[in-house]
Amino acid sequence: MNDVMPEGEAIRLFTVPITEELAGETAAILAQFRELADAALRVEDLEAFEQNTTSLFRREAAALGALSDPLRAERRSLHGMLLETADLTKDNALDHVRALEHDILMQPPPVWSPLTLRRRFTW
Repeated sequence: MNDVMPEGEAIRLFTVPITEELAGETAAILAQFRELADAALRVEDLEAFEQNTTSLFRREAAALGALSDPLRAERRSLHGMLLETADLTKDNALDHVRALEHDILMQPPPVWSPLTLRRRFTW
């Protein structure tokens, strides 16, 4: 096996050596991805969002409002739980990306197995 490892370090099977240059570029890409993903789900103009009656969210709210109690209260509760779960999932994924940004910049540069990398990038 001809793995290129830093001088004095033993060759480890099934590992991926990461150079400082690659680590820095990867961390920058991850930071950009995290910022884009976070911005894509952020409502910049809340007033315009609330006025938009054609959005899926507004149509769902109108449909829920047309129901009679207790079904309306139950559906609104379920709808709220769904929105909170989606937000928690997004925050969790972005937190994993932030942790990977930090991990990849460790000194000395980390050496990860392909399995670890696969688990890190599949949420």
